[in-house]
Parts: sequence; C-alpha cells; structure tokens
Amino acid sequence: MKVKAEVFLSLKKNIAFNKILVTGSDEPLISYVKNFIMENFKKRGFFVDVSNNYNDGSMGNLFSENKTLFVLSDFPTNKEIATEELGNKIPSRPVIFMKPRTALLQDNKPFYLPNFDSSIHYECELVLRIGKNGKSIPERVARSFIHSIGLGIDFTARDLQGRLKEKGHPWEIAKAFDKSALLGDLKPVDLFDLTKPIHFSLHKNGEVVQQGDTSFMLFDFSRIISEVSKYFTLQQGDLIYTGTPAGVGPIEIGDKLQGFLAESSNFTCEIL
Repeated sequence: MKVKAEVFLSLKKNIAFNKILVTGSDEPLISYVKNFIMENFKKRGFFVDVSNNYNDGSMGNLFSENKTLFVLSDFPTNKEIATEELGNKIPSRPVIFMKPRTALLQDNKPFYLPNFDSSIHYECELVLRIGKNGKSIPERVARSFIHSIGLGIDFTARDLQGRLKEKGHPWEIAKAFDKSALLGDLKPVDLFDLTKPIHFSLHKNGEVVQQGDTSFMLFDFSRIISEVSKYFTLQQGDLIYTGTPAGVGPIEIGDKLQGFLAESSNFTCEIL
C-alpha cells in the first residue's frame, strides 16, 4: 500500500505535464498500478495513450475526451437518412453536430433504452480520435491529426427528432442524450493503410444490418477534419464520428449488437 500511495502522489505532481510517473522496484506491482490508473482515468473520461513510454519511467500521454463531434449522412448509399434527418438532398459539405462527454458508452457496457422515445435507432460509424490540437486545418495535413481509429454507434431518438424537426426546433436532445455515443476499441492509426478502403460492419442478433467502407464516403477523413476545424478548435482527445452507411434501423430490448472493424470484432453491446 505504501508503494501505491507514493505512486498516486507522483501522479498528482505529474499530471500537469501530461505524463503518468510510476516508480518503484516491484515490477509486478508497478504493472498492476499502471493498469489500475488507466482504468480509473478511463472511467473519468480520460484516455492513456500507452504507445509512448519515456526513459524517466513515466508512461503514456494523458488526455481528456473534450468533444464528441458527429458528421451526418456521410455515405451516399444512405439517401434515406439524408432525406429523413436533413430534410433535403445530400449535402455538399459535412453536416456537423456535437455530443457531450456524458454521451459516451464504453467498455462493451449495455445500452439501456431511454423512456422518452419509443423508437431508438442505431447508426454505426467509423470514429477518429484526434491526437493534437489544431484550428483551420488544411486538408493536405489533416491526416496527421488522426491518433487512432475505431468504431462506434450514434444512437438516435428518431420519433423525438421528427417531432422537433416538424416544429423547426433544434434536435440536439434526440442525439446527445446520456450514453448515446457507443465507442468501441480505438486502434493506432499506424495500423491502417489510409490509401485503401477501411471496411466495417454492424451485426444485430448475428445478422449483418450495416456494412460499408471509406471508399463510399462523400467526404474523406481529411475533408471532415478540415471542415470541422473551421468552426471548432480540435483538441487532443476529441472524437469525430464520420457518418453511417445504409441499414440504419430500430433496436429493442434483448437485441445484441456487434461491430466489426475490418475482420476483427470491435465492440459488443446488449440492449436492455
């Protein structure tokens, strides 16, 4: 316990420097404490980038999920959603909205259907985590701002959204409610060849309901990052959900969702 206390004192002193310092001679204990720190900071909305380790014994970069940004109707195959959500033809530039940190649903936890809408829909999307700060980012360098890539779901209260749209009101609450942004595993961008299509799919109760790849996107990653950064300063840890392909549909209690990034399972989620 004394070693743990010393570790947490070191952590408090070094958090301002964006590092986590773990000291001591007991390697198994150090390993345990590192895992404990990562899990606890993750629960608080932070991520530890363990791809960086330093000679002074510190580990990783600590950064917060500051903003969660979404791009609507990014796949030309999903004209139904473009019409339903935007009320017009497919846009000539990305349509952007935001969700707060409280919308994040992680660690394969279940999604509880809210009681304010009878029609909750899934929208599976590729997710970009931003690795450094930037404003008005040119497309030619935008890829360098991607830290990692994963998969997620934008849960949408469709009936509520429709009622708000009919009245000409903002429909943020139909998108940004608690736990409405499922986030799967994020993989370092270096594991992907961004010059080739990135495939993904969503299975509901064992059946494929959505599938797509980046070659079908109306706006590629560079365009999305550049466009978003015109209006919002992108910060390390921000998440950008990049749009959904055809196949969006409702969920009900008992459904089991599983997302695949390339051929690997990226998340599972039970609907309760």
